[in-house]
Amino acid sequence: MQPLSEDISEELANWNSSGKIDQDVHEAFDVARWARILAVVGHGRSAGLAIYASTLFNTMQIAAVPIVELSAFVPSLWQEEVVAISISHSGKTQETLATTERFIAGGSQTIAITANGKSPLARMADVVVAYNDPGIDIPALSRFSTRLPALYVIESLGRLLYNEQFA
Repeated sequence: MQPLSEDISEELANWNSSGKIDQDVHEAFDVARWARILAVVGHGRSAGLAIYASTLFNTMQIAAVPIVELSAFVPSLWQEEVVAISISHSGKTQETLATTERFIAGGSQTIAITANGKSPLARMADVVVAYNDPGIDIPALSRFSTRLPALYVIESLGRLLYNEQFA
């Protein structure tokens, strides 16, 4: 049996080989750079990514707030100046879709970070960064999908935003 870390390393080596992810991150940057505040949406297992992203952005002096509950505050006062970054591995998480719809209804632009470029989340977003992770089969877990590509996208976007503001 091949160790799990070797499977993940092989998958990561392939997922951005065309450079498409980097192109999509630059497109997301073109939207996010004009935001007064970034609202980072994530529910379920993606809530941790939303918290990580907002913490990272705030550390870089980029205003961001995590939205990890459906009932969470959605800033309506400046909603047109808010860019929602919605993270969902499947792109089908109902709470993430509902929260993203609230931002769209208020006039916010949206960025989707997902493994499924044809998902409902991808279809509703203004910009999509899809890393199309097929996952790997692990008998004990059924299917395992790494979130490392999403972290790459978050950190790449943060780096671009920081360099725009402070470089």
